[in-house]
Amino acid sequence: LAHLSQVERAKEWAERARLLDPDNLNMLYNIACAMISLGEHDTALDLLAPGFEKLGEHAVTYAKADRDLDPIREDPRFKAMMKAAEARLAAARQ
Repeated sequence: LAHLSQVERAKEWAERARLLDPDNLNMLYNIACAMISLGEHDTALDLLAPGFEKLGEHAVTYAKADRDLDPIREDPRFKAMMKAAEARLAAARQ
């Protein structure tokens, strides 16, 4: 729906999905990417925050390269999330 420029409908369906499965990190990540494409950067960051506290090594590596996240890469909130996730994973490796 986001790619079809159906902004309001995309937001409604995203909210429904979040209500049905609020702990689904993959879904939240994908909804965040859709929100970024709609210019809803604050919403995307709110969606990504809880996931970045739990993402594993592979997912963090993926997020570093995911071009969908490029529009928010310089946002201080995103930088802080990425830094905290990397620190958490580094501590777990020790």
